[in-house]
Amino acid sequence: MPRIKEILQIESVRQEKTEWNKIHLFKEGSFYHVFDWSAWLVSTVTYSEEVRKNTPDKKPIAVTRRKLSDGIEYCVTGFPLNSITKFIPTFNPKGNNFTAIDDKHLCFEVEFAKKEDGSEWTYEQLKELYDQWKGEIPFSAKKEKDAQESTGNQSGRNTLTGIMAQVLAYPIENKTPMENTQYLSNSKAQLAQLL
Repeated sequence: MPRIKEILQIESVRQEKTEWNKIHLFKEGSFYHVFDWSAWLVSTVTYSEEVRKNTPDKKPIAVTRRKLSDGIEYCVTGFPLNSITKFIPTFNPKGNNFTAIDDKHLCFEVEFAKKEDGSEWTYEQLKELYDQWKGEIPFSAKKEKDAQESTGNQSGRNTLTGIMAQVLAYPIENKTPMENTQYLSNSKAQLAQLL
């Protein structure tokens, strides 16, 4: 998976109409992660309240707002690889138009419904809806600190000794199974880079 700043750069290029409807999925271990605008599209278009009411699990997808040490904020959510059709159902009229950017980055196009008055959306209107949605997402500084530690984004952490220290310090008993699975996947990827 690309580094978070590279992902946020991809997510920030939304001014062109051809980019408004694209969901960028980033594979990390056994999960897909979506960030910022893509997370907004998943939570409000492909897995909206309207879609969820026809599914057994009616809960919305959990989205977290995080902050990097340099002050950059972003939103992220994720789901297991085998759950992609739950969060991005196959009913899309474009027929699941997936494009593989590379082996860890997929791009999927969704179709926006027209506005109630039948007119087309403008970028400014969509950006306003996105900003409103993002402002309502709870902020989690602790999870970002854990994520930085688990991915080795602190200086000196990308050594065998650094990774071993991370693993020993990781509070596995205080984490959810999903967090532990993601942590294990991240640690495995770090070790693979060293070997």
